Amino acid sequence: MDEFGASAIRMSVDATEIKVATPSCPKMQKLLYSAYKNAHTVKYTAAISPDGTTQHWSRGYPGSISDIDCFIHTGLDKVLESGDSVYFDKGYMSCRETLCKRLPNLNVIMPTPKRYGGGSAFQFDMSHIEGSRGVSTVRIHVERLNRRVKAYRLTVNRFIPTSFRDVATFCAAFLSNYRSPLTAADWSKGDEDEG
Repeated sequence: MDEFGASAIRMSVDATEIKVATPSCPKMQKLLYSAYKNAHTVKYTAAISPDGTTQHWSRGYPGSISDIDCFIHTGLDKVLESGDSVYFDKGYMSCRETLCKRLPNLNVIMPTPKRYGGGSAFQFDMSHIEGSRGVSTVRIHVERLNRRVKAYRLTVNRFIPTSFRDVATFCAAFLSNYRSPLTAADWSKGDEDEG
């Protein structure tokens, strides 16, 4: 099995953010502010298996926390076994080295574009695009899970307490295991039961 074979991956990990109301306390404003979303958010880490089953949904973390710190705080690194392959979304690229140092016993898989034009811009070459198609399908599944969780109005209501939002998003994530599958083979009929 090559490095990009989707069946070799134990889980696909991605962080997602849900906007919250602007806190009145300046310290909380700073803590919850996400420069990426340009808003006050709570960040969650989602992990799914290659077949689209939700394996993990974290509690909420402040929007200012990095994706890698959010992942480490979840404790997922402690339940993974040595040699497991874990796919991390491109949002983790800036901390690839840190990720590999913190998780030395895992096979860290993520998109690795090449620099072009001598500048700081990155681009995926054709060999990488072709080689990573299987892994990309796993990434798409975790994005679909994130979308499903956000489809529940209760999870994105800006004015509910974070502790209640944590319970609501956790339930929505795991209830998605009982809905139409997230996998590409079953996606042709669409996600008609959304909402």
